Amino acid sequence: MNFLTAFWDSMTYQLSSTLGSIAGASIQVLIYLFVAYLCWGFLWDRILNKAGYHGKEFLWRFALLCSPVLIAPLDKVLPIDAYKFLAAVTVVLFYFGIVILAILPWKNKPVASKPQSKDA
Repeated sequence: MNFLTAFWDSMTYQLSSTLGSIAGASIQVLIYLFVAYLCWGFLWDRILNKAGYHGKEFLWRFALLCSPVLIAPLDKVLPIDAYKFLAAVTVVLFYFGIVILAILPWKNKPVASKPQSKDA
């Protein structure tokens, strides 16, 4: 168990023990997703919005860029070999997301300018 997992578990231990195992684990996952979005996902959300992506284009790019954060808590559930394989696949997906973001053109909207009045 790494430091961040131990730190996260110690932060949410009291909440989990108070609510019970299933409800506590569910709340712990929801809190993790919220904190992960604030620390990692919000950054990619803003970058993709500034790039002009919306709809399905936004969703699959956002999923590629946020995949490392989403698999991080699975180390407690999966066997170590499966987790290492999943982590390697996730690193490749994240790299692929960065490359796509860098190579493909951004869909910036043209800036609408005010029509100039013709004073004669």
